[in-house]
Amino acid sequence: MALFGRTKTAVEATEPMVPAHRVDTLSLEVERLTESLASLRREDIGWKPLTGLGSDLISREELGAKADTLRGLTVANPLLRRALGVRTGYVWGTGVTISAAEQENGQDVDHVVQGFLTDERNEAACFGAEAREEAEGDLFSDGNHFRAHFVDRMTGHVQVRPITFNEITQIMTAPGDRFTPHYYLREWTETGYGLSAVQRKAWYPDLRHQPRAKPKLIDGIEVLWPGEIGGAAILHVSSRTAGRGSRWGIPDAYAAAPFAIRYEGFLSDWLTLVKALSKVAWQVVDPNGKSQQMRAAAQAVASMQGAGGTIATGTGELKAANVSGATVDADSGRPIVSLVAAALDLPVTMLTADPGTTGARAVAETLDKPTKDAMRARQRLWEAADRASIQFVIEQHVIAPRGSLKGRVVPEDDRMTVEFTDATEVTINVVWPDMDEPDVKTVLDALEVADSLGVLPMVELAKLVLHALRVPNVAELIDKMTDDAGEWVDQRDNDEQVGAALANRYRGGKPPAPDDEPETE
Repeated sequence: MALFGRTKTAVEATEPMVPAHRVDTLSLEVERLTESLASLRREDIGWKPLTGLGSDLISREELGAKADTLRGLTVANPLLRRALGVRTGYVWGTGVTISAAEQENGQDVDHVVQGFLTDERNEAACFGAEAREEAEGDLFSDGNHFRAHFVDRMTGHVQVRPITFNEITQIMTAPGDRFTPHYYLREWTETGYGLSAVQRKAWYPDLRHQPRAKPKLIDGIEVLWPGEIGGAAILHVSSRTAGRGSRWGIPDAYAAAPFAIRYEGFLSDWLTLVKALSKVAWQVVDPNGKSQQMRAAAQAVASMQGAGGTIATGTGELKAANVSGATVDADSGRPIVSLVAAALDLPVTMLTADPGTTGARAVAETLDKPTKDAMRARQRLWEAADRASIQFVIEQHVIAPRGSLKGRVVPEDDRMTVEFTDATEVTINVVWPDMDEPDVKTVLDALEVADSLGVLPMVELAKLVLHALRVPNVAELIDKMTDDAGEWVDQRDNDEQVGAALANRYRGGKPPAPDDEPETE
């Protein structure tokens, strides 16, 4: 019994009762809201809220989320897929030649360079055609490309492997100098034969950071130096940074993705409209206003199947529907494509593979020049990266006890440079074929004039001719055309000597023996 109304009797808790049909309705609404939110998030790709415009930095987490999305879009969106293919063709379509300059007095630096570049595993991971395309794709969708250089401490041989953007979570720069990276924090899952997955975390030094004192731990996390087990030096390649105070790169497709998605949506809506209008074929009209009878006749028309049918329209009339005013021109979305092309430094004609109704060749060539300039800038970026890797390889061959090069190490601040004790000089030549393909006949005519004037050595002339004719393995052919001292051996003279020797054997009653050495005076 309640005393003065201050106590209440206990009431059993009961769950609210909701009708089953109401539960089904709510479940359907939740599914619709989930799909709508997913669609809105997809449309917001590449956009940032106005409240976030106060900072000029984009966080690592935001870049990681964008990169994951852009990788999928690059595969699924036709415009972005086409853009990556065209850009890669511009940059790597004609290849690149890298070598160290030959020198009379000095060590064979080119032997070390070619051994690094043509190593089977290095070629598959970094310097082969497929690896170059994948690296370009990293800058397109991730904005960042990382190379890990693993060193054999005894021989100085370097193995290079790419590290995905998702694994590099932090960049530590020099104190007070945000433009000089020192360490990269890598977080990854490591698996082995018959072993369970293990979560790993470690710092890796930058390729150019080589201090005398090498810390073993930073913030309680181990530092893996090149030459140690699992240790490597990292080279970071990025095209644009995410703000002046950031070391992270921005993906090439970052600005283009929102409009590529919208253009795809525009075409999807246009196809839906065309499909809907294609179903509007006939219109039933009655001047006497008998709408009910006309609706019945219209339903009869819509339900007709098979070879034919009959409807009763009374005083009505059956006319072909005029839908010309309801159409939308597909070219109305061309300004959207223009924004995608502008963000990717490509002409619209090349991005869409459509010359257009007014796509004159002169106009296309004019638009092509800025694109080539942008792609040449990308080539210079990769050239700088390759030079840095090669310089690191040369240093390691000098430092290693059984390295192929001899010299001494000179410490300078946080760098270790090498000096050769002899006349060896390191000059790395990186040759990119010209994007503007010259006329082969014009080039050969010019070389013929140079030959008649005697202004080029025969070895150089032969190289230029073979390159103009796009003959593969030019270096191997030049080796066959020169003697051990590198001097030119006229192939025509050799052929004449062989022919004369065979003729003399025939006149002497001996059968020609091609396998025998020709008799020469």
